[in-house]
Amino acid sequence: MSTQYLTPDQYAQRYNIPKSTLANWRSLGKGPKYKKIEGHIRYIDREEA
Repeated sequence: MSTQYLTPDQYAQRYNIPKSTLANWRSLGKGPKYKKIEGHIRYIDREEA
């Protein structure tokens, strides 16, 4: 099974979390797992993880 990635917009919409909260969590080292892929933030879809 391959890992599915979501943009911040997709993740925020799917899990009803404001994008600003996601950005704040990233700056604090908290929140959902993510990767930077070619300079873009991609969240690991927790339904797939």
